[in-house]
Amino acid sequence: MNARRNVLLATIFLFFFTIAGAIVVSAQTQSLQSVELQDVGLTSSEMAFGPGSDIPLQSPLETGYAWISSVEPNVARWKIYDPTFHLIYTFEHSPAFKKKITQGEHAGKWAFADSTSFTVPAFAKKGTWLAKPEFVLADGTVVEGVSADNPEAKYLALPVTLSGSVIDNIFIAPNYFFGIKFPALFWFPLSLLWIPALIVLVAIIYTRSISGAVDLFKGIARATREAKKEWARP
Repeated sequence: MNARRNVLLATIFLFFFTIAGAIVVSAQTQSLQSVELQDVGLTSSEMAFGPGSDIPLQSPLETGYAWISSVEPNVARWKIYDPTFHLIYTFEHSPAFKKKITQGEHAGKWAFADSTSFTVPAFAKKGTWLAKPEFVLADGTVVEGVSADNPEAKYLALPVTLSGSVIDNIFIAPNYFFGIKFPALFWFPLSLLWIPALIVLVAIIYTRSISGAVDLFKGIARATREAKKEWARP
């Protein structure tokens, strides 16, 4: 009886604890407010980014603005540079916004803008990374622009201030080699180690011995050779 009573009391306590936690979370969520960074003496450059973080990219930088051109824009291209100004990665896609203007003084021209994101790589160097937006027009012309308020600007600053945890650097953050984006280290190239190890472990558990696992793999190899011989016969 005492054991049942203790279990019942524990269940009741857990239930009310869960409900209380939900109420607290709900209250906290409802009390959240938004504020413009400049109104509290902060800037967007103080946002903390590190390995695995998705940094938003936008061109023009100002929301509600667009570039205009008499030639249709086909490609939005972003070039990413590390703090030593080494080109790390280049990626392309269709502009996020593209529309032909049908009225007003710019009628007949194209309005376009782009928004995307860049994921900070594993073990990224701390410092100011740079993003350079480019647009490739239908006639092959490449145009550049970051800010509608500052047409001369060519690069968008990306502040990387965090080193990241082991989980961030091994399991989450991608890697960029030779201009190619690779998955997190755990998936490549470490998967070349842990996947075979996992297969061997499963074989050992299945056969209940190391020697049994060896015999299993020998049998698979033998069956594979015999299958190849069968396929080679006319």
